[in-house]
Amino acid sequence: MNQLANKIKNKKTVILSIFINIFFLSTITTTATALAANGDNKKSTNMSANEGLKQLQQNYENSKANLADYENNLKIIQENIKMIDGSRIAIIEEKKQIDQSQIQIQKNLRTLDQSNTEALENINKEKLELKNEEKKIAELEKIIQQLKENQVSRNQNITNYQEQLKQIQSEKENWKNKSEQVVKLKQQNDVKIKTLSKQESDWKSKQKQYQTEVSKWQKETIKQQKIYDTYNSLAESKE
Repeated sequence: MNQLANKIKNKKTVILSIFINIFFLSTITTTATALAANGDNKKSTNMSANEGLKQLQQNYENSKANLADYENNLKIIQENIKMIDGSRIAIIEEKKQIDQSQIQIQKNLRTLDQSNTEALENINKEKLELKNEEKKIAELEKIIQQLKENQVSRNQNITNYQEQLKQIQSEKENWKNKSEQVVKLKQQNDVKIKTLSKQESDWKSKQKQYQTEVSKWQKETIKQQKIYDTYNSLAESKE
């Protein structure tokens, strides 16, 4: 803020100096006429001309300082725009990876759903077999022992399938949670991209403003230098 105030102060100084230049130009002209009529006033006129020349030199120095400030600010703006471009590229690449992860998650969920269906079918099948074998036990005493062993095995299968169901449900919940996290990450990235786009727009707007100021102060610097050179030559010729 102090730097901005100093810049405004310098600009006001240049504007005030322009009016002072007009005043001194009038003074120099009037004095030159008076010198033609009266040679005794030569010393006083030279002092006024020197003061005007010093003011013109100050205007030139202020213009160069303003030009340097705006050129430096323009470089900073251009570097910020480059950094925003790099951040956008990284976020877009991350977004692509997130999209791929989401596709894989959906694929895994479909596979688990299929496995869940197959497990339920297997349980129902084993239960049906149990009922059929219970009937055979009553009819076929000779193979009771074998059938009982089959029952033990099949009961174990049911237990295993039930455990498998629990694992499938647990994995499904896990993948669903990951899916929700991916959606949140995607939303966050969308917000980041919007934020970067707005920042880029703001910086480009500032870039345009500073480019305009640089161009203006380049012209003003050239103008002030010409005025300084003119009055400096005039002062030297009178000396």
